[in-house]
Amino acid sequence: MNRLPVLPRADYDKSVRIDGLSLSCYSKKKFKEVTGDRPYRLAGETCKNNLKDCIAHLSVTEQSVLRVSSCERAHNRLLYARVGYVSVGEDSYVLLLKSRLAFLILLLLFLAAIGAAVSILLSMLQPETPVVSPNNPLPDPDPDVRPLPPSDEPAPDVSTEGGKVSMIYSLSAKMQRSTGEITILFKNPAASNHDVMLEMYVPYADGDIKIAQSGRIPAGNGLYTLDFIPSSAVMGEGVYSAYYKVIYYDPVSGERALVESKIEDLALEVRS
Repeated sequence: MNRLPVLPRADYDKSVRIDGLSLSCYSKKKFKEVTGDRPYRLAGETCKNNLKDCIAHLSVTEQSVLRVSSCERAHNRLLYARVGYVSVGEDSYVLLLKSRLAFLILLLLFLAAIGAAVSILLSMLQPETPVVSPNNPLPDPDPDVRPLPPSDEPAPDVSTEGGKVSMIYSLSAKMQRSTGEITILFKNPAASNHDVMLEMYVPYADGDIKIAQSGRIPAGNGLYTLDFIPSSAVMGEGVYSAYYKVIYYDPVSGERALVESKIEDLALEVRS
């Protein structure tokens, strides 16, 4: 393998370290001054961990050499920077390269951080998209509603403005004190043209007390349990007089009807 000696020059202005070896060389600026308009030849190029095809060895010392590859199959100039030139003969030089990989990784991380910061700043400066609510938002359906099976049986009608609501219900209810669950029977058949909500009250000297409230019961669904409101009252075992207040909603417009129904004579049995 051809060996290229590193020729000493008094006007070298730089030192480059490659694979643990320190080489005095010309910087890019000094190299242009030295070569001027004279023709020169690049005998090859070398860098740390040079894995390109080896065409010669650069003799730094008698025991230390660097692999030299052809400039025609050059290292990618985006990934490798020209950092120096060493003389190996009359107007003949070997180009010294240094990897930019670490710098490029840091640059990409920096740009990514800048991009993230700009994105966050823009999102903070951008006005929030307003959320426009409908005129009459419907209450949420009660999580315990159950669909009713199809039925041709007529049901009693309770008139409300704008239509009729057919309701089927029981006038007895049972409450388990330990769980607060109130077992009821209330159906809003598909024949109804309104959704409803139930409120259960017990009479009290200073005003009736609401002890339970349902979510919305859409037409074609039934409700069989209510949850006792623990902060409403203290109730011991026994039978209480109670009543339902029925609130009506248009299922399309969400408008609450002005008329409310009251289902009285409800017997509420409280058990431990």
